[in-house]
Amino acid sequence: MSTDVLLARFLRELAPLGTRAVWAHGSLAGGDYQEGRSDLDLIAVLPEPPGLGAVRRVVTAHRRLRAEPLAGRLHSATSPRPTWTTRSGRISPGRTAG
Repeated sequence: MSTDVLLARFLRELAPLGTRAVWAHGSLAGGDYQEGRSDLDLIAVLPEPPGLGAVRRVVTAHRRLRAEPLAGRLHSATSPRPTWTTRSGRISPGRTAG
């Protein structure tokens, strides 16, 4: 299984959580990722803080994929959608302060 296929399957597993984005970090984001050698470090951005159901969904996703050769290198974390406070108000990615 290629990295692209593994990532696509992982994203499908997370879709029911309303995932807003998946950010790559580490070597994948930095451009020096090597398939089969590098870890796949991902952050799934969720619409709200993850509850027990969301955590279980992510654990289940990892378990379903663990038979795949690259899955042992897949590491993920979850985060609620970021919100920043500015002088003009609160903003989130994809939204403007109002």
